[in-house]
Amino acid sequence: MIAPEIKIPNKPTYLMPFLPLDITPIYLAWLNDKEITQFTEIAKTKQSAEDCRDYVTKSNSSSDEFLWRIVTETHGHVGNIRLSGLSSPHQRGELALIIGNTNLHGKGIGTQAIKLATMYAFNELKLHKITAGMYMPNEGSYKAFLNAGYHLEATLKDHVLFNGHFTDVYKVACFNQYEQNL
Repeated sequence: MIAPEIKIPNKPTYLMPFLPLDITPIYLAWLNDKEITQFTEIAKTKQSAEDCRDYVTKSNSSSDEFLWRIVTETHGHVGNIRLSGLSSPHQRGELALIIGNTNLHGKGIGTQAIKLATMYAFNELKLHKITAGMYMPNEGSYKAFLNAGYHLEATLKDHVLFNGHFTDVYKVACFNQYEQNL
């Protein structure tokens, strides 16, 4: 589904639908930068404009996925966040994000984007639980989710091969504290 725009008045970070026309040379450079993608599943593959268009088109036509651009008033498009794996029977979904502008790592933008996507998932989609996973060395992502109100739910030991060595994956979760129990 095409993701809706999510803005909160007087907040400098907001989420905009990611459309194929939003694929720029800067965005492609992020996806092909090994430092930026090192903790992602695309780290070892070169991404072309066509690959990106296919991905965005597929995401926007999926019935269980939302893809947003993370935008700031001063820097424009700085990253992406995706809500996927939506399960109606179990009322849950999974978030993943990437901040492509490395000058903005550690500035709280990821945390704000996580809060906005989580708010949408709970308030509009009426989900019960949102999860996310990250490689253990990805301290920035882990901190962003904790700062957004998520908690560590599990550590998957030696779950991924990273830089020639097996490493753990953290699974974090957030529950909808405002829902009415059915």
